[in-house]
Amino acid sequence: MVVGTYPYKALDESCRVFDELRKAVPQLRLVIFGDQAGVPRAIRNRRDVVVKGNRPHAEVMRELHRAKYYISTTLIENSSNAAAEAVFFAEESYVSDIGPHRELLTGLSHERIMLGETLRPLLHVRRRELTVANVKSWAQIITEMNQHIVRALQLRSSAVRDGT
Repeated sequence: MVVGTYPYKALDESCRVFDELRKAVPQLRLVIFGDQAGVPRAIRNRRDVVVKGNRPHAEVMRELHRAKYYISTTLIENSSNAAAEAVFFAEESYVSDIGPHRELLTGLSHERIMLGETLRPLLHVRRRELTVANVKSWAQIITEMNQHIVRALQLRSSAVRDGT
């Protein structure tokens, strides 16, 4: 399962991961949630791909609970919350090795791997080996961002004051 179809979600890379997983489990289907217009025709036309389009959050969560694999090869994310629900609901997850995903998995059981023809390393996670210790609330994330902004402004103010 993949959630999101914006270009930075790197659907072509998600398909590479899916193709590797399908070698071990030939009956797999890739289910994609998100704007159908963002799914390249070559992916959309595959017989083993189902594009569900934009759906209510509750429906996506139900599908994540049933998913054998969650795949996120996104190039960027603002926070780890985007992957947190999926990583803790799907049986296994393959997520891109980017800061927010590493932050989410800090101190939790996971492995960094290269999978088949994928272009970038992935973090492989098994739900049964996880705890929710690292999932942050939006309030925590906002507080941390505010602290970063205050520090940055203080540094900038010091540099201006010192003439540097």
